[in-house]
Amino acid sequence: MNRRDFLAGGTSFCVSLSLTGNSFAQTTQGEDVDYVDYVASPPQAYQPYGTSPPLAAQIEKSKKLMEKAPEATTPSDVLKYYETLQDRNEHGELYNAAWANEWNPVIVEFYHSTSLPKAQIYSQGDTIAWCAACLNYVLNRLGKQSTGNAMSGSFRLGKGLGSETETPKIGEDIIVFKRSTGVDVGHGHVGIYMGETDAHYLVLGGNQKAGKRYSSINTTRIPKIGAGLKLASFRSFASIPNRRS
Repeated sequence: MNRRDFLAGGTSFCVSLSLTGNSFAQTTQGEDVDYVDYVASPPQAYQPYGTSPPLAAQIEKSKKLMEKAPEATTPSDVLKYYETLQDRNEHGELYNAAWANEWNPVIVEFYHSTSLPKAQIYSQGDTIAWCAACLNYVLNRLGKQSTGNAMSGSFRLGKGLGSETETPKIGEDIIVFKRSTGVDVGHGHVGIYMGETDAHYLVLGGNQKAGKRYSSINTTRIPKIGAGLKLASFRSFASIPNRRS
């Protein structure tokens, strides 16, 4: 179990992907630093890592990084900016990834693009599944309306967001998955469509592991068959209305 899969008194909103993909986290010595972002505890002993807030210097660093994110471009431009960040905290943990102890203030800022209560955000920190929160942040950054919801299912349920398309544009359009088994309505995954092979969809998004033990923003390969997920729909980025001023 990783900490995306267990929330004390809450609901897991999207699947934490642990699939083979691109690895980008490199140290200055060229060695990839891996770490476990959650160590399972018995339910009665569970304490959210979010109770350990970030340091003031980490918060200030995150603000400066987020200010530099692209605007008025495409969703993939924003996410690629975060994907390629090499900035790390004092423990060597990337600012585009979940941290093992303190919560990552970048991810927590993503949650503010949703309707999650602040009390929940600051008690659970970056242990809340964040694929949908990340994408909502991206859409807001680009001046687009978002679902404002931390559930990946919010991009496909009801009228969903934007209009469905069968010819998705690489780097622009949204790809939405749902669980291939079970009846967990809000569970699944969401990201930006980056192409496909005969066997995989290429997805750029948050809360993806891409072969690592920590979740991050990266490009990963999601199998078309056998990943516990199945394609729900593609959503046209161009059809999403601009945010009301």
